[in-house]
Amino acid sequence: MTSKLHNYLYKEKQLFWDVKQSFFDKLSNEAILERVISLGDIPEYKELEKIIGIVAVKESFEKITNKKRKNISAKTENLFNYYLARHA
Repeated sequence: MTSKLHNYLYKEKQLFWDVKQSFFDKLSNEAILERVISLGDIPEYKELEKIIGIVAVKESFEKITNKKRKNISAKTENLFNYYLARHA
């Protein structure tokens, strides 16, 4: 985990209210992205995109959407499918 991503998690710790800060280093990009997409807003997402890159976001999003259980609404999934198809 990069220091920028680590700092981002501490800055946006309200999104990770149920995760002990000592476990932030163990979170995968998929877990972070899913939480930001489901609980965050556009500026929080854009900051994460700057840190990990659009390609990593697209790869992580595909892993998230291929799971049986996901914490993303159908509308949000559709929005990000269109966004990533255009920008990634």
